[in-house]
This record gives sequence, C-alpha cells and structure tokens, in this order.
Amino acid sequence: MSFMRKFLDELRDTESALSRYIRKLWCDPRSGAQQPYVIQEPATPRELQVLETLGGRDLLSIYTVCNGLILCAPGQYRGLLIYAIDEIPAGNEYWKAWFDDLEEDELWDFQKHGLAFGEILESGNYLVAYGGQVYFADHEGAEMDEPWAASVNEFFDRIAHEPDEYLDRML
Repeated sequence: MSFMRKFLDELRDTESALSRYIRKLWCDPRSGAQQPYVIQEPATPRELQVLETLGGRDLLSIYTVCNGLILCAPGQYRGLLIYAIDEIPAGNEYWKAWFDDLEEDELWDFQKHGLAFGEILESGNYLVAYGGQVYFADHEGAEMDEPWAASVNEFFDRIAHEPDEYLDRML
C-alpha cells in the first residue's frame, strides 16, 4: 500500500491522531457533524503526464491516489491545500512572484527549481517539492533554507502521526 493511501486511511479513521486533531480544530459540535477534509479523485493518466511535464515526478505518488486534497472544514479559512494538477501552474506562479525582484544568486536552489504543490490557506505560505524533498516556503522567510521533510512520504507521514506538532507549525 502506498504511503498516500495510508495517509488517506488515517484521515478517514475517526480514531486516528490526525482525524481527532482536525476535528478538534475545525468541527464545531454545535453546527452538527462536518467533514473537515475533501479528497479529490485520482489523477488521470493524461493529468499525470502533465505533472511530469511540470517537473513533478516526485509528486506522482500523491496524484496517483488523489488529485488534490483540502484539510479544512467548510466555512473555515485556515487549512492545508494540496493543489489539483491543473492548479499547480497558477500556484507556482503566485509563489515565484514573491521573489521576482531578487537576483538569481540571492535565491535558494529550491526557489529556482522547486514546484509549489500546495499552500497554507490564507497565509501566503507554500509547500514546495524540490530534489525529492518538501520545503515550507514561509512568506516571512523563516526556516526556508532547510527542507521540512526528506521526502513527500515523510511529509505526509509526519502530518498523519504528529499532527499537533507538525500542522500547528504550518497553520
């Protein structure tokens, strides 16, 4: 079973640490049961080709399982968004616009060659894949030069098993 399938199983399991965390964060018991996430259908073979063309080979393991993911309850504005493949070019363009005024030698390698594949809603912060690693591109520049996870697999594993610590740092 792929790591992404395991992550989605953790998300759906109401007893998992991840599920309990996001329900505590985003579900108001007074308003009835809410599902604090949206999981898109897997990407099509054509969409996966587009992802590879964009330079997202490291992200294939996500998109073969789901073409986008939102961890955020309806009506909430703070959450985690993993772009659908057709949203990646625009998200990447918005992220790269941050440093249009910088010279090439002022950029980290992940800023030059990375691919934004998600964002923290309403924050201006992005998730960037580069060299098999995941970077958290904080719009204030904090901790940007070090990867947040050694792989996409580790990134989702940490969210699933350390949500209080890992998501709190991002959100």
